[in-house]
Amino acid sequence: TEHRFKGGRETQRQQGLLLSDYSYDEQGRLKAQTVWQTQQQQLFWRDYSYDAGGNLAALSDTRNRRSYQYDKQDRLLRIDYAHNQAPERFAHDPAGNLLMQDRPGPTTLKGNRLLMEGDRHYDYDAYGNLVRERRGTAQCLVTEYRYDSQH
Repeated sequence: TEHRFKGGRETQRQQGLLLSDYSYDEQGRLKAQTVWQTQQQQLFWRDYSYDAGGNLAALSDTRNRRSYQYDKQDRLLRIDYAHNQAPERFAHDPAGNLLMQDRPGPTTLKGNRLLMEGDRHYDYDAYGNLVRERRGTAQCLVTEYRYDSQH
């Protein structure tokens, strides 16, 4: 893997036959990403745009376009999709904790912790630390996390 940087930001990454280009706006936020196979065939592109508050306002890529809406505290409220997909909606408590995510497919939240999203299941210890992620068919792919005595 070979990386190129300009002003402390990665502008290009070569990984075998894949070449990724990155560009940034005046505030240093990622503006565009393109992935090429060699320098001839474009495999993927993604463009980012931001609102006046610096929040991600829209994301367009090879597959879809998403637009993001926020409340006055800059908490994500809604994601709309261009290709007739149902929007995602979010709700927060006054402290900013995520209370609800309404989206197609199974997602379960409890106690401000994600328990399930799609085929991924999450387990937490008594301190609220993520200790296990189970995914795949019958959740047979498992990643376990361990913490020191400081959690």
